[in-house]
Amino acid sequence: QDYGSAKKSLELYKKALPETILAIKSNSFFGKADVQIWRKSFVGLMFDTHLAVLDNLADKTKDDSYLINLISELRVGLIKNSQELFITPEFGVVEDSTLKPERRWIYQFEVFEDGEYEFLFSDKNLDTYFEIPEEILVQVDERIDSRSFSKTQEGYITLGSFSLTKGIHEIGFNYPASINLLDSPKEVQINAKNERSLLKFPVKNFAPFSSYDLSFDYDIKKGSGIYVALEQNIDMEVEGNFKYAFEKYLSPDEYWFETKEFQQAFTPSKAADSLELVLFADPWNDCERSLGYKPSLCKNKELKKTFDRETEVEISDLRVHKLPGNVFLRKFQNVAIKEVPEVEFSRENQTKYLIKVEDSKEQFLLVFSELFDRGWKARMVGDNKDIDETKHIVANGYANAWIIEKTGNLDIVLEYAPQRFLYIGYLISGTAFLAGLIVLILVRRNKI
Repeated sequence: QDYGSAKKSLELYKKALPETILAIKSNSFFGKADVQIWRKSFVGLMFDTHLAVLDNLADKTKDDSYLINLISELRVGLIKNSQELFITPEFGVVEDSTLKPERRWIYQFEVFEDGEYEFLFSDKNLDTYFEIPEEILVQVDERIDSRSFSKTQEGYITLGSFSLTKGIHEIGFNYPASINLLDSPKEVQINAKNERSLLKFPVKNFAPFSSYDLSFDYDIKKGSGIYVALEQNIDMEVEGNFKYAFEKYLSPDEYWFETKEFQQAFTPSKAADSLELVLFADPWNDCERSLGYKPSLCKNKELKKTFDRETEVEISDLRVHKLPGNVFLRKFQNVAIKEVPEVEFSRENQTKYLIKVEDSKEQFLLVFSELFDRGWKARMVGDNKDIDETKHIVANGYANAWIIEKTGNLDIVLEYAPQRFLYIGYLISGTAFLAGLIVLILVRRNKI
């Protein structure tokens, strides 16, 4: 790839970073100096993305000592210079000969009382998406421990328990390598001669309540560029064209003819059941340029098609991998176990669940192990209103839970409200369209 461009871009980034940090800091306070209004989560995500790009570039430049040293320097600078923004580790990044700082994920927790706390991953299928090692080195505040992955009785993957005192604590580790969710050849070629050429690759083990990262290298040999899209099973066709959840055109470069890299993070709809990567290209057409004296002639489709020329694109290293999800701490407590009623979940779709509760004798906590989101609503079958929002709480540090006060045999509906409103919008739009069509037909008949 273009060594000079990579070197120049990294050097410019290094030069601009301190000024950027100062600009963010100056905009993150309003009025009193101790009132911070900057969205820490947004800034943190931005710098996490920068670190991911640097890691990716480091993998591709392993044989270049200058770029490797520059990337390492940038990583350290990015972490140190952003320390004052409270988006980087309180205890810094601890490293030694066995634990390098690359790909370090550090989670910060506030503990309100001394005790033993268990570190758990919210994704029960973590080993489906990451290559879980037998042992891993873990940074706990300022020390390094060796830990092993195991599973709890509920099926959560855990790094075991930690003795923590009241206050701020951090647990970090170099995240295991991700598993490619595409079954695709090492290299693919798209040739569009007389019509569109299209390739599809299903994303394996799709989980809608997650975020993903897509990356590949591409080389436009000739013709026009390539389109990259992500197709969900709920996407629709509009006026003969498919409306993808995500679509981007990668155009040819009039100057740089080398292989380029594309990378994009995305979050699918919570209502989707499947996801496919779509790559397509159209023939290159220069009708308007060739008939510059009268470009309107190109409105004739048959004439325009005679100016089609082949588009050829080579694509390699296609990858879709799942981004790490949330983690949580759970305090070990010796509490009396109440009699919990038998609860049965059945899923209608990704955003609606039916729950049967048998013989509830007292108030209990209904736990739904999806990441906490106020959009999830619970209601008793037959009731016209949702269970009071004050009864919707966080369980286990991350999950949705509702305090259920009714007793006996219960039927409960869990539904993701934003999707419900979307369906209502579709229904209203469809009804309005149908009504307009009927009116149009009646008007035409009256005219006849």
